[in-house]
Parts: sequence; C-alpha cells; structure tokens
Amino acid sequence: MTGPGVVARRWRAFADELGYPVQPGASAAAVAVLVAESHALLGGAPPPEFLDLLRDQDGGEVNGLRFHATRDLVQVNLDMREGGGLDDHVVLAGGGIWLCALHLPSGAFHELDPVTVEVVGVYPSFAALLTAAIDAHR
Repeated sequence: MTGPGVVARRWRAFADELGYPVQPGASAAAVAVLVAESHALLGGAPPPEFLDLLRDQDGGEVNGLRFHATRDLVQVNLDMREGGGLDDHVVLAGGGIWLCALHLPSGAFHELDPVTVEVVGVYPSFAALLTAAIDAHR
C-alpha cells in the first residue's frame, strides 16, 4: 500500500484537528464483500475514493459527521430507502445537516437534506463533497 489517499488524509487531518481517534482500515476481503453486496442490494457500489478511505479507516465519526463502515453501509442504505426518496442514491456519509451520497444514474455526488432528501448541492467528486461536509462540521 502506498499510504492514505487524499480523502483519507483530509479525514485524518479533520480528526486530528478536533482530537478524535481514527479507526483501523478495512481488510481487502471486507471491501470486496461491501462492493458485491452494494451491487446486489443497492444497484451500485461506492466510488473508488470512498473505498480507498475505507481501506485506510473503516468508518469514522468526527464532530457529528460520520462515514459508514464496511459492516454498516449496505444496511444503513436499505433502512434509509424504506422511507422513500433514496432508491437512486448510495449514502456514504452524513451528519445532522448533511447526507453525502453517490447518485447512481449520473455518477454525481449529492449533498442531500437529511429530512426532505432533496438535493442541496452537486459535487464533481467524493473528495469535494466530503471536504465541504468537513468544513461545515468544524
């Protein structure tokens, strides 16, 4: 492994800045299971940037912003889909005022209102979306 990618480094800096611990990374097997289950049950897999983050840190929470661990992501999304409105998204992270999601049909990254699940912002990458979420949770 060549070290953490840009998203993992941003998360590590955010956690360090606010004094939160960083979780150990997910195994290659856990990431492979997540990808297979996501395709089968959610209609698509998390993006490579998010999978790299999981390999570095398998889930995390800092100051109310949380990204889902390999063991939680599929079930969290299935539970969220029961309420309606998220069938075409994979929610990767969230906080009190944010849901960070991959829009499966377009491949865009959406900031969603957690109550109405309406699109609040569109980002070109998971890194850009997570950076905005981190900035909002400082």
